[in-house]
Amino acid sequence: MNITDCYEDHSQRKGGEKMKDEVYCDNRLLFVDDDPAILEGYRYIFEYEGYTVDVAQNLSELMICLKLYDYDAIILDYNLDKLNGVEIAKQINGIKSGVKLIFISGQKNAEEELINNNIRIDGFFEKPLKAETLLEYISCYLMEK
Repeated sequence: MNITDCYEDHSQRKGGEKMKDEVYCDNRLLFVDDDPAILEGYRYIFEYEGYTVDVAQNLSELMICLKLYDYDAIILDYNLDKLNGVEIAKQINGIKSGVKLIFISGQKNAEEELINNNIRIDGFFEKPLKAETLLEYISCYLMEK
């Protein structure tokens, strides 16, 4: 099953029932955003689903987390601490090359900027974004790893 098939399967289910393989207790995620309410919302939802979740509100917290833990995916806002996603991705890759990066942005052309700068991205979502959409994507994405 590829990620598109899995994503479509999840989005067609009704009532939010879980499949056996949907809980990934051994998966660690890092969410990065300067809005604490967004971070706490993601933490609540993803921990409820069985993920280990860390959060970072700024670049220095992000760098500390990267030095302390290995992550299955980093989900981050495109703009953070006056840096854009290209600059942030380069700093992340300087510490943990190959880590899976999933960007969320309300900025037009953000995905294009990443691609034009040869930044490998493993997912990109435009704001506004429903947490359920992100949860379905990450669940399917990590099933393939």
